[in-house]
Order: sequence, then C-alpha cells, then structure tokens
Amino acid sequence: LPPGYRLDWAGQYRYMERMSERLKYIIPMTLFIVFLLLYLNFGSWQECAIVFMGVPFSVIGAIWLLYFLDYNMSVAVWVGLIALAGLSAEAGAVMLIYLRLALERQKKAGRLRTMGDLREAIHEGAVQRLRPKFMTVATDILALSPIMWAASTAIGADVMKRMAAPLVGGVVSSFFLVLVVYPAIYILWKKRELEGSDEDRTGPSGSARARVWGLLAALLAALLAFGLWTWTRDAERLEPMAPAVQGRVADLQIQVSAPGGRFAAANNRFRISFQTEAGEPVQPENARVEFHMPAMGAMPAMQAVADIVPLPSGELQGSVHLSMRGQWQMRIRFETPQGRQEARLDVRAQ
Repeated sequence: LPPGYRLDWAGQYRYMERMSERLKYIIPMTLFIVFLLLYLNFGSWQECAIVFMGVPFSVIGAIWLLYFLDYNMSVAVWVGLIALAGLSAEAGAVMLIYLRLALERQKKAGRLRTMGDLREAIHEGAVQRLRPKFMTVATDILALSPIMWAASTAIGADVMKRMAAPLVGGVVSSFFLVLVVYPAIYILWKKRELEGSDEDRTGPSGSARARVWGLLAALLAALLAFGLWTWTRDAERLEPMAPAVQGRVADLQIQVSAPGGRFAAANNRFRISFQTEAGEPVQPENARVEFHMPAMGAMPAMQAVADIVPLPSGELQGSVHLSMRGQWQMRIRFETPQGRQEARLDVRAQ
C-alpha cells in the first residue's frame, strides 16, 4: 500500500468484537443468577449441580446443528446459546421436581427401603416426565421451524435463523439428557443417602447442614464469578508495564508505559512518569491527556480523552479507549513551576 494508507476491518466484525467484550461479563453473571435461583428453589447445591449438567449437553446439539448449517459464530448465535442455557436449566429443574415428588410419595408410603424401591420411584418420576418433555421439545421445534425454513433473502431472516438454530439443536440433545442421564445421576446420588440413612441424615439437623453446605457453595460460586469478572476486566494487568513511548519537553523526560509495552484498539491502561535530566521525579499538576487520529480520506478525525489519576509516586495513571488501530498522537498537557507545558508523542494502537 502507498504511504499513509492502511486496511482495517469494519462493520459486523467490529460488532462481534464489542459483543465479545460484553459477553465476558454477561455469561458468568447469567450462570450465577440461574444457579442462585435454582438453589433458592431446591435448597440443595447437589441438585443445582445436576441441573447445570444439562447446559453443556444442550450446547452439544446446538454446536452440531450450527456445524451442519455452516453457520459462523455471531452475536445472534450467542443470543440463541444464552436462551438455550436458560431453557435447558428449566427442563432439568422440572425433571428433578418430578423425581423428588416420586421419592416423597414412596417415603410417605414406607416403600423406600431397598435399591429396588429407589429404582422404582425414579422410574415412576421419569416416566411421568416423558409426555410433557416430548410436548415441550415438539412445541419448540414446531414454533421455530418457520424461522429455520424462511428464505435467506427475507428481511431479518439472516439474524433470526442464527438465533433459532442453537435452540432447535439444543432442545433435541437436552431431550435425551433429561430422560436418560438425569435419572441415572439421581439414582447414584440418592443411593448414598439410602445406604447410610439414619435419623441424623433425615432429621432437621441433616437438612440444616445441607442448607449450610449449599449456602457455602453459592458463596463460592459468587466469589468465582466475581474473580472471573475482575480477571476479564483487568486482563491487561497480567502483563507487566513496559515502556511504550518516550519523549522530551523543555528539561523534562517523559516516559509512557503500558501492559506489554503496547497500546491496543480497545480499553488501555497506561502510566506516565516525568523526570528531570538528573533523574529526579517530577509531580505535574492539572494534567490532561488526549489522543488524536487525523482525518484520512473519507474517514473523519477521531479523538479520545483519557481519565487521569495522580499516584503518590508522582506518576500519572490513565485509562483510555482507542476505537481504531493505527497511528495516534498523544497530547499531554500539564503544569509545572516553570509554567504550562505540552508534549506530543506518537502512539500506535495494534
């Protein structure tokens, strides 16, 4: 390319990049809220974990259908996957309710003493769930079929077809999971309680202890979700600060540091240090930092203003969002005892 020209992606690619940043917060928070609601309903973290097993099983069917339809990952596909996670959790919760009701009936009748009684109760609960689960799957598929069969040239069909595809494929794989895998896992879990059942397990103290463990599990999930959110928000902190650009104004040396020694076309954190020729740090006042990209052809000029916080060490800590890759001019305005100063440094966003 001639000097002064560059190629850059725009349009839906940029939308996908911005949505990917948001999904880092939306998906963990959504899963945590679903887990918390399930725990408030069941009061048992074991049953919540069993319900959550349905989410990856439903995603299996969604991914296979996306593969057969040759659909790429997009914002619409992610929306469909998030909706599928909620639908899968709902189906698993209803299945566990049927299994729990069947066990309670057997306990009240005094017929829950052996493994045979347990299998009979689980079988009864699973069979009762067969017809409503089949009706749910059939209704979802029939309701979404007009969207899946719509012509690609129809208005909005390119988006709706990619939102519906994960739901259609996911409910099929979730159907077999709920009817086959859930009852087997439930038997393995209740088998341990049946073999070691006594008054301490079934009495109020055992129930209270189970709720305490469930509360601790929910707290642990909240801490993990918060840690994941913090890590994705401040991922650039994992890289040490390194000099990105240096300059000089009057008798001051200016050094700008960033994670990995580079700026990106995204959210950036950086630090600015000021030193005299003798190496003594200088604390500037009333600092303002701006980033400018000049106009090129039909593209207008762009500007970004950084948020600046003075540090006790005398450095300036800032954050800025650069919306495009390319050459930016960093303008640093500040005041010293010698008067108001301005430095201009060239920064490249990768």
